[in-house]
Amino acid sequence: AGAEINSVNNDQNSALHYAAEYGNFDIVRSLCENGASINQLNEDDWTALDFAIIGKRSGIEEYLTNHGGMVFSKRLPSFVDGPYMEILPADQLKVSYLSHDSIENTSRIIYTTNAFNSSTCKVEGIGEDETFYVINKDYTVPPSVYIDVSRILAVGDIHGQYSRMTGILMEAGVINEDLQWQWGDGHLVFTGDIFDRGNQVTECLWFIYNLEKQADIHNGKVHLLLGNHEFMVLNNDIRYISNRYYGITSNLELDYAELFNRNTILGKWLRSKNTIEKINDLIFVHAGISHEFDLRNISIDSTNDALRATLNGQSNSNPSELQEFLLGNQGPIWYRGYFRGSRRVPKMNFEEMDDVLTAYGAESIIVGHTETDTISSIYNSAVIDINVPLWNRNIPGQALLIENDHFYRVYISGDRIVIK
Repeated sequence: AGAEINSVNNDQNSALHYAAEYGNFDIVRSLCENGASINQLNEDDWTALDFAIIGKRSGIEEYLTNHGGMVFSKRLPSFVDGPYMEILPADQLKVSYLSHDSIENTSRIIYTTNAFNSSTCKVEGIGEDETFYVINKDYTVPPSVYIDVSRILAVGDIHGQYSRMTGILMEAGVINEDLQWQWGDGHLVFTGDIFDRGNQVTECLWFIYNLEKQADIHNGKVHLLLGNHEFMVLNNDIRYISNRYYGITSNLELDYAELFNRNTILGKWLRSKNTIEKINDLIFVHAGISHEFDLRNISIDSTNDALRATLNGQSNSNPSELQEFLLGNQGPIWYRGYFRGSRRVPKMNFEEMDDVLTAYGAESIIVGHTETDTISSIYNSAVIDINVPLWNRNIPGQALLIENDHFYRVYISGDRIVIK
């Protein structure tokens, strides 16, 4: 019986690993009482306690800890991740990198502290990071509505896929081979979910941060909208961070979400962003605008303000009814009713879609969130889904180009196909 209870699959996960991951306290207790190896390691050096920690399964975490559960150093490839910049008291800026040496199997933090006594400063990267970062202390909330925009490129969920993201932008002509803005007054839209799943979230965030400044110089614009995974990480829900991020922060006894706290540069910048924006007669949003959203007569501005407030410590412990709705499954970061229905969230019909478009003066709604193999339109082109999963190398990377009243599917290969 002892051998069977500790049997593992190809990932070296046991029944106890899965019980902890899925939060089943009764099964965790039963397995432990019947001889399960509480500190059995899977192929990533995770014990059941690691799954309880990352999944915020506090009851299981306490039980395992009280019964000898431990976490161990994670074996990782050699890499350096960063920078993470945090504003300290007395006008100081701490610049940190997380580093792992696979030969010695050691993780460490490399950091410097710089003076930060003006509204902006220029920070030089450390070690092999040759980037110069122009940093602001504070960030202005962007407008929710833009008019007279001649061309737009929209990209769906990135999830840490840095090379495929930059590859698409190069083929679309937005950036050059040096990854610098070359698209003049064009507008580039990211519909959210830069975080989670992939191993290069930090690179993606800094790239967008820097590109935003370059676009402004050329009268262009980079729009970074917030998706459900931004809200998750910024609210300390790290269930979907990559094993590499969890591994190194576990080794260093760091809280991943704290790397983006309200005093950090990336944390402050992200917390200034919108969730919904309207450009010309197009609405850009991560998941969608539900009919219930329309019936409540919620404005785009009030949505952005209310959701920003949840990220900036306002009403976190006692959210308003509006905030609860916006963060729920009919709100703009989680809604899936364009693509499927359920008892709680019915699939939207054509009449309801017409009501939504009329209410917000829009021709179409461009969304990410729900994965698709090909950028395509539904509801007679009222909705365009652009979330082509970049992690899947079997699906060609794509973006949506809107120019001269035409809609194009742009491939990472450089091909363009008219879709509207």
